[in-house]
Amino acid sequence: MSIFQKKPKKSPEELRKEAEAKIAETSNKMRVQIALLEKKKETLLRKMAEARQKGLKQQEAQARTLLQQTMKSLQRQNGMFLQLELAVESRDLVRMNAEFYDCIGNLADDILNTSVENKESKTKRVNEKYKRAIFESNNQKEQMDRFLAEGDAASAIGMEGSTYAEFDEEIDAMLDDMQFSTADYVNNTPNKTRF
Repeated sequence: MSIFQKKPKKSPEELRKEAEAKIAETSNKMRVQIALLEKKKETLLRKMAEARQKGLKQQEAQARTLLQQTMKSLQRQNGMFLQLELAVESRDLVRMNAEFYDCIGNLADDILNTSVENKESKTKRVNEKYKRAIFESNNQKEQMDRFLAEGDAASAIGMEGSTYAEFDEEIDAMLDDMQFSTADYVNNTPNKTRF
């Protein structure tokens, strides 16, 4: 591979996995170092006790100094290890919060999109109903115009006298019969005497 060739870009998932692997590797190395310091502390403590038992003051003082340095290193490394663990916990918390906010954001987007879709679909449905109503109204108007035109044609026929003349005669005959029977009833009713 040439030094001028670009490395292929890694996906966010690959970068996340690499970071997790580095954190795990560092964490394991720190655990090993802390375990080694714990052993060294025990060893130096035994050596100091041995020097005291044998009355070797200089070696006892030297063991004490090394033990102090070991304990200081142990304290520092324990602190750094704890800091790493807290940083990982903090990162995980941030990640969890980000995922939660993403979920809330997606839910909000879904709600907004749904309401926009509902508004659009309602508007579309109302528009379609309006068009259908206009179409039906126009159809009804056309039907009414045809009906009125047919009525006008029927009226014109009636005015010519050929359609309704027979009904007029029948009606006149019934009226005549009714007047005749009423006059006959009045004339044939006997006078009654009153008390």
